Amino acid sequence: MNKSEKERMLAGEFYNSRDPELLAMYHRARRLLGEFNHTASSDAAMKEHLLRELLGKLGRGVWI
Repeated sequence: MNKSEKERMLAGEFYNSRDPELLAMYHRARRLLGEFNHTASSDAAMKEHLLRELLGKLGRGVWI
C-alpha cells in the first residue's frame, strides 16, 4: 500500500509539498494564525479557541 504524502512527511521521508491535502492544511493553519494575530489580546477566549483549532489540544493555562 502506498503512503499518503502526509504519512511520508510525518515519517521524515521525501514528500510532495504541493499535495492537495498538505496545501489545504497549510492554508488552514495560515488562516487560523492570521485570525489569532488579529484578535485583541483582551479576548482570551477567542485566542484559546483559535489555538485549539490550530493545535488540537492545549494544556491548562496556556499563554502564547
